[in-house]
Amino acid sequence: MVELFYWIASEARDQGLATETVEASIGWVAERGLGTVVELQIAPSNVASIAVARKCGFDLHEYRLSDDSCAENGRLAVYRRSVADRRD
Repeated sequence: MVELFYWIASEARDQGLATETVEASIGWVAERGLGTVVELQIAPSNVASIAVARKCGFDLHEYRLSDDSCAENGRLAVYRRSVADRRD
């Protein structure tokens, strides 16, 4: 399992950078054999990050209790995708 974290500065949003970064990171993980599944932990109300996850082929796996600063009411949405699901 590989956890992927990213943050895009507000002035750089809506340019496809998050999607490109997530896809490139999955490729990097696959090429190096670092894991078979990539996981994103997203605040449930973060519509933009959820859209990126879905666009990149991630599925909602579960809601997880967390004390992370991004958690809402102590919960994060966990999205997962198989590394083998390449979109070249």
